Amino acid sequence: MRIFFLLLSVVIPAAAKAQNVGIGTSSPGYKLDVLGNGGYRGPALSKNGIRVAGGTLFISNSDASGQTLRMDGSNIQASYSDPLVFPPQNLTSAMVLNPYGGNVGVGTNFSPEYKLHIWSATEQLIKIDGNNSLVLFHDNVSNAQYGFFRAWTSNPFNPAGYYGLEMGTPPSTGSDPAKRLMFSTNYNLRLVIMEDGKVGVNTSAPNATLEVNGSLSMPLRQVDAAQDNTTHTVTDDDFTIVANMQGLAVSGRVMNLVLPSAAGRKGRIYNITALNLGQNSSNLAGGVRIYVNSVVAGTQIWTLQNRLYPELSLISFDSMVTLQSDGNQWLAVSSNHYQYPYQP
Repeated sequence: MRIFFLLLSVVIPAAAKAQNVGIGTSSPGYKLDVLGNGGYRGPALSKNGIRVAGGTLFISNSDASGQTLRMDGSNIQASYSDPLVFPPQNLTSAMVLNPYGGNVGVGTNFSPEYKLHIWSATEQLIKIDGNNSLVLFHDNVSNAQYGFFRAWTSNPFNPAGYYGLEMGTPPSTGSDPAKRLMFSTNYNLRLVIMEDGKVGVNTSAPNATLEVNGSLSMPLRQVDAAQDNTTHTVTDDDFTIVANMQGLAVSGRVMNLVLPSAAGRKGRIYNITALNLGQNSSNLAGGVRIYVNSVVAGTQIWTLQNRLYPELSLISFDSMVTLQSDGNQWLAVSSNHYQYPYQP
């Protein structure tokens, strides 16, 4: 009997060292294969953010790289700079975090305040990689979509083929309420875009393509006549041009204004007003001359001037004109041209 147990004491350790060990299974597939529940008890992991210590289960790579993983009852900590990857294989399965309603923190302390709480000491917080990446805002009660962000990086759906960031609301379907794109400050609505495209500033119900509930400012630029035949260029940033002829007191002097081409500027409006025009006799062509493209090679389309016709006992006043592009030419849609006395 003593010889039997002596043989067992020699054979079993050797077999355990050379073969797999199974608990609850007769065909272990690993060095330690447990079929059934197991329990590990040990100290909790440290949470000082400097060094990982303690832990119920300690796993280390065999290549002496220093990569280790420690676990306790509620924490998993990797003690190396390589990322912690879930799932560990090239699978497409989903990963679920806190399915029972808890908060998830990334870079935070151990008490995240929101369903997803991200903290970083640098500007880099979130990066989204993808083809036409989409962030969707969805209501889990009505099963309706209420808004989205999309980065158009290829094959844009819009006819213009724009690339870039789109922010919007999807169309309403079924019993969905009307959806508006809203911008606010201090929890007060400042700008709204309706489903039909109407835009309201300081109003929640615009009644036109653009309704502004408040003041409106447009650019105004004054140009002066430093000398006779001075030329000023009207730019795409201009709206109202005030041509001041005060420096040219002598009647018959000229200031030139050069407008850009009307092509490609359909709807563009310029208001042009002349100050201190003086009075020109009927045989003089002084005043503010308005050209398109250039003075030399362009086309003169209007002249602002006050003229006296002694032979007719007539005075003609013309000091303001509003020009608008139809996409091909500039049209005078308004002016203060009038005669005194009136003659039909």
